[in-house]
Amino acid sequence: MQELGILSSYTRRKLLKILSSKRMALPDISSVTGMSKSTLHEHLAKLAQKGFVEREGTEGRKPVYYSATEKGNRLIQNEARVVVMVDVALASFIGGFFFIYKYMSYFGRLTAMKSAPVLMAAEESSEAIMRASPESAGAFMAAEAFP
Repeated sequence: MQELGILSSYTRRKLLKILSSKRMALPDISSVTGMSKSTLHEHLAKLAQKGFVEREGTEGRKPVYYSATEKGNRLIQNEARVVVMVDVALASFIGGFFFIYKYMSYFGRLTAMKSAPVLMAAEESSEAIMRASPESAGAFMAAEAFP
């Protein structure tokens, strides 16, 4: 699950891709990416904490080199599969809602179509009663008004 947190950051993915090809010092990474050293240091510390990047060297006068671990390399190689899986899941989710919407709108039209003949028949029968005898039409209208 921690892989998804790493993959969600574009900067960390970019750093892993750069470091998967060769080991580099912080100034070199900064010149390649155009990011400040402090920003890079934060991202690299998180990657190292999760085991995706390893640090070689000490903080003294010699530069510290960073390189992707085997775990980091596997993550970058599997990145395309993870992106495809997320895309398929999202498309399925959206498609499901579309299908439910279409089903419900069809069901609503079907119900309206089934009740339409009943309403038309009731309207025709009330007109027929009014034409047949005006006295009974009044009683029919009163009964229809107060069910």
